[in-house]
Amino acid sequence: MAATPRSIAEQIYELAARDEAQLYAVLDACRCDVAERVSRHGVDYAVLWQEPGAIPAELRGALPYVVLCRPRRAFARWLFSEGWGHSWGVLAIARAGLGEVARHLRSNLMAQLPDGKRVFFRFYDPRVLRPLIPTCTPEQVSELYGPVLSFVMEDEQGQIRAFRRGAAAAASS
Repeated sequence: MAATPRSIAEQIYELAARDEAQLYAVLDACRCDVAERVSRHGVDYAVLWQEPGAIPAELRGALPYVVLCRPRRAFARWLFSEGWGHSWGVLAIARAGLGEVARHLRSNLMAQLPDGKRVFFRFYDPRVLRPLIPTCTPEQVSELYGPVLSFVMEDEQGQIRAFRRGAAAAASS
């Protein structure tokens, strides 16, 4: 029997509860209407933008958002029923508050290539993060995770794939 959006959500919230932590959705505004949804549902969120001041209008619809995702709320129902399996983003489990999580995730937005060029790093895309985590060194895991205990996302078949911080570091060493 295929997992339902509700059962997927319950399993993921259980992972967060075991850690006595909160669930955050890190969503790609290019792939879903997260800006409209956070406004409609009045949820706590932050836009992941590194520059001080106002977000340029041309980027507003393209930047990732981190959203505090509370159980059994309209935003969570929308996320799991419409977004799961569509690579809208990844979930982060953390004990830290939204501000701390957002500050850290902002630090992951840019990556430096071997030639020194800086590029956007789409860590919030499960198709990027899923194959990356197992290749990270313990130092890279520490930089990537910061206050995050686990990253959770769908796999290619829509099943839950969780990467706990300690397990990710151990797998790569």
